[in-house]
Amino acid sequence: MSTLGERIRMVRKAQSPKMSQTVFAESLGATQKMQTTYESDTVPPDKTYQKLLCLIYHINPLWLETGEG
Repeated sequence: MSTLGERIRMVRKAQSPKMSQTVFAESLGATQKMQTTYESDTVPPDKTYQKLLCLIYHINPLWLETGEG
């Protein structure tokens, strides 16, 4: 089963395989450094980031949190 960071990376790569962390992060009001910590599971993203990710990229919140759904 994938981690939250892996699922966030999947969403970014699904938009475009070449989409940079910087561009993706900026679309969500984050920085590239924050994006790196999220994708590497160093620091979990806050709820605001997660809600924006689901809203902007049409992601099921249950899938983002658990990998199911």
